[in-house]
Amino acid sequence: MMDWITHFIFGFGHGGPHGTAAGGPSYRWAIGSGHPWIAAGAMVLAAALGWWSYRAQSARPGLRRTMGALRAVVLAAVVLLLARPMLVASRNIRTPATVAIWLDHSLSMTLRDSYRNPSMVKLIADLDRPTTGKGTATVAPTGRRPSRYDIAGKLLARATVGWMGRMVKQQRVAIFTGATHARLLGEASNRKELRAIIHKLIESRPTGRATDVARVVHGILEALHSRPVSAILLLTDGRSTPGMPLGPAARMARRSATPVFTVPLGTRHTPFNASLAQVQAPRQAFVQDPVAVRGMIHVSGARGAVNVRVRLLESQAGNGKPVQLLSRNVRLKPGESTAPFSLVFHPDKPGKYRLKVVMDHVPGQITNRGNTAGPLVTRVVKAKIRVLYVDGYPRWEYRYLKNDLMREKTTQISCLLLSADNNFAQEGNLPINHFPDTQAQMDRYDVLLLGDVDPDYFSAAQVKLILNFVGRAGGGFGMIAGREYAPFAYRNTPLARLLPIIPGNPADPRLAPPPNRPFELHLTAAGRASPLFEFFSRESENLRQVANLEPLYSFVPVAGLQPSAQVLANLPSYRIDGRPVPLLVMGRYGAGRTMFSAIDNTWRWRYYHGGPLYKSYWLEMVRELARARVFGAGGRIRMHSSSSRITTGQSTRVYLTVRGALAAQMPATVRLAVSGEGAAGSMTLSPVSTGHHHYEGLFTPWSAGRFTLAPAAGALPAAVHALHIRVTRPDMEFDDPRVDFAALRQMAMLTGGKMVAPADFASLQTLIPNRSQETVTRRNHQIWNKPIALILLVALLTVEWIVRKRAGLI
Repeated sequence: MMDWITHFIFGFGHGGPHGTAAGGPSYRWAIGSGHPWIAAGAMVLAAALGWWSYRAQSARPGLRRTMGALRAVVLAAVVLLLARPMLVASRNIRTPATVAIWLDHSLSMTLRDSYRNPSMVKLIADLDRPTTGKGTATVAPTGRRPSRYDIAGKLLARATVGWMGRMVKQQRVAIFTGATHARLLGEASNRKELRAIIHKLIESRPTGRATDVARVVHGILEALHSRPVSAILLLTDGRSTPGMPLGPAARMARRSATPVFTVPLGTRHTPFNASLAQVQAPRQAFVQDPVAVRGMIHVSGARGAVNVRVRLLESQAGNGKPVQLLSRNVRLKPGESTAPFSLVFHPDKPGKYRLKVVMDHVPGQITNRGNTAGPLVTRVVKAKIRVLYVDGYPRWEYRYLKNDLMREKTTQISCLLLSADNNFAQEGNLPINHFPDTQAQMDRYDVLLLGDVDPDYFSAAQVKLILNFVGRAGGGFGMIAGREYAPFAYRNTPLARLLPIIPGNPADPRLAPPPNRPFELHLTAAGRASPLFEFFSRESENLRQVANLEPLYSFVPVAGLQPSAQVLANLPSYRIDGRPVPLLVMGRYGAGRTMFSAIDNTWRWRYYHGGPLYKSYWLEMVRELARARVFGAGGRIRMHSSSSRITTGQSTRVYLTVRGALAAQMPATVRLAVSGEGAAGSMTLSPVSTGHHHYEGLFTPWSAGRFTLAPAAGALPAAVHALHIRVTRPDMEFDDPRVDFAALRQMAMLTGGKMVAPADFASLQTLIPNRSQETVTRRNHQIWNKPIALILLVALLTVEWIVRKRAGLI
């Protein structure tokens, strides 16, 4: 009322400073001169003088007293106005403090822990009961274990009708989300606003791939730096994936007198989980090839043996529903954390196969995010491979191999037996009577197999044909060792460049023929992954079959390996310079693939085990050698990578293959420019074979995004398509899914807060302080210069004049 009156009379009183007023303003009078007692004395003297001035007037006593009073009031008013009177309005302004609440939005909050703590078990049971309360934000029961995010959402939803609903009447509540940075979701100053923000928070889903608790605290303090903050409440598992240290954020909170209260969500023990990793499939394959999709199963937190079922699915074009090709059960024994798996299928038609590996949910698994790998694309072609097989004499290996390749429908073979008479009809379904003399004749084939052949049989022109066929045209080359020429006779010949091994000097005692004793193949890791030994769809059956193969009796030791060599099988019981003797070696020369077999009696597998195993081994050998020729068609310079999708810190191998005469124009190394989202750099590819036909290098990105790898314009003798690699951040949130109690306790301790268990969430109402501030504002309103002062003074003088006139004094 007083506020309205002062506004009506003096023109002020409504409005005031921003903030929450604790009641209306209060008013008091003040003198602007600064000497109220002197002003009061002057007013009394002026009033007395005015009264005295009418004592000698001839008017009636009543009128004389009235006029004296009016004169006294006028003079006192004049003195009062000269003293600059004012009204002082005082108002109490309350600035509410803010309580900041952060709910971790990282992927680890989606984990569904199995709790052993009785208080947590009871809490979860209580939270599953529906909440009664008008407008309460709720999380509907799902019938399965709640995630960490679900528990936090239910705690906040319950608190809105309890202590947080009461707290928001006294303090503002700011709700933050985010994972590595604080993101303000909304602020509430009443219960209705709080319910709306909490409901919005519950409806969202965690997506952050990393967590940085310290940076979040720092960001909250920065966002609220202009207002008092009573406390920061963190609902998180506290597991920061490398980020800002706790120290700076804790010191910043301590300087602003802001305690941090932490609510740990999760378990102390390592929760049980299983996931797929390192799943790969071949890029190309032939029809009926054994296509092996391999990977690893990672298990953590298991208390005993774990049985996992993995399935291989194919998404067919035009049909959205994937088709299951096969499945496998994988058993991890107690204490095992990883187990390899192999899913082998035989495509029966050509085309693009879009594959996906799915691991069925394992009971007790905290998340299914790692249960799927894909898509994996394999291009399958139907092609007949043309083989030229040259051998010096009709040994058993020649007879069995020639017959099986002639019967195989997917191969065509030309056989050339050098010891045969001139009138001997050379065998094969592509019969010839002499070795090719022109490049066109040579390029009719995809693979050249040499047995125990005298290198002097080939003319210089034919040697050049062979080198061009492999190095430039991408043809395959294989040599099967013999007792006379292969491989030692090739030691100082141009054809030695094709061999993935170093033949050495036969006079070297280390390379003396070994004793004629039975031995068995020992497969290396590369050999176990090679399709040559994919006799069955299960790796365990393949290894059992290799162990049960008929023993071999002879092999040719060699002096060493070329840089590009890959050993598939060796003999650990026979060593040269401390290394097992290689028995089966793959390699590269230029654009083509090469092979050396130190054994020449694999025919024993055919003789004792029947045709399928022997045929499978050599058919896959021929297909491996022909891959570059069949699948390498296209540009004369081709670049590809082992994987086009990787995560930060993971490496992918980059290959560059040069075909034809361009190899002579290639630089010693190939430099690639690397460009991506906010990143730029370069990498170098180095030659891994003679002749500058094949280059390799490792690309290891440390930031996420899409990267393009390309040589500089004009750096290579021909154009090459750029390579595109997508790099994503790994889900580090699941590397260690345990709650980091130590970090959360330290953050609370350093800031004067406390770590509160989820079951004690309601106790925060007594722990969170109220730092709301009340300030008194005063505003001086001058009266002497307001129109009302002049009006009152004129009115008094007018009344006095009228009274004087009636008294006859005018």
